[in-house]
Amino acid sequence: MEIVLGDIGRGWLAAVVGLLDRFGSDHVVLQYTPLMYSAGRWRIDRELLRCWRTLAAGRRSSLIVHEGYFRVWWHPPSLVRGTIQKTLLQGFVKEAHHVFTASEQLHWEMSEWALVRRPVLLPIGSNIPVVEGDAATWRRTHGIDEREIVLALFGGGNALKWSASHVDVVEAKLNEARIPHCWLLLGGVPRNWFNLKARVIDPGWLSPADLSAYMQLTDIFLMPHFVGIAARRTTLMAALEHALPVVGTSGSITESFWREVAGVTLIDAGDAEGFAAAALALCSDRQQRVELGRYNASYFREHFAWPKIVRKFLDATVDN
Repeated sequence: MEIVLGDIGRGWLAAVVGLLDRFGSDHVVLQYTPLMYSAGRWRIDRELLRCWRTLAAGRRSSLIVHEGYFRVWWHPPSLVRGTIQKTLLQGFVKEAHHVFTASEQLHWEMSEWALVRRPVLLPIGSNIPVVEGDAATWRRTHGIDEREIVLALFGGGNALKWSASHVDVVEAKLNEARIPHCWLLLGGVPRNWFNLKARVIDPGWLSPADLSAYMQLTDIFLMPHFVGIAARRTTLMAALEHALPVVGTSGSITESFWREVAGVTLIDAGDAEGFAAAALALCSDRQQRVELGRYNASYFREHFAWPKIVRKFLDATVDN
């Protein structure tokens, strides 16, 4: 493997083209995560689009799109950024032989763009492999009693911040029911977003192995995202792989198939009380937590393991 570093431009493009020619590569793949939150530096995306046209010319090309670019009327900056980004995205997908996305909604939209081939739904897997270890030992290391429920929040950015009240309601209900619990904040989730009375474990930056250990000492994985859970959330995929029951929200970006996943409890994104009730029910039933977690791990292996994703990608691109 060789890595070409440098700013997107003619020099970078020449180096990449030379590398492809040297290896005799006839298929180029671009994993595209746009600079939607880049303070308006759209020149970089435009320059990348010019490079993509050159790279895709005379070769088979596949574009893997990692965002959804959904705009909302009540947040004007998203309308401006989203419209610019959607225009750029159309330029990228129209240059590609094959287009992939994990977003069901974006898949539907791109299917109307008169592409050479219909886009393909391709999930994003987990980047936190399960490490061998003893969860009971890890819990004791952190002073977690065997009766204490560990509730984890992992990443999510503003999608989580905008529904922080869901977490506060969960906390209040658990305290009312006198259920011993603590909170685990992973991926930089700020404690000051919430009104938490119980103990908070905030380990900061972690290696993938340490993240896996923390996830294995978790009892329930919470995803009260304002826009809903989605298949492009690698944190969600990691929770499934680590056999965790999930309580999440159903919103504008939530794919329809999640309703079929027994270990993922979906509550309408605007229903904080319903979300808290679902979390409380799991806190009170250890056997159900274990069974739903095992279901999620099995579902992950069947649908979201990297070999499954690679096989789907190859089936769509080889000899097509």
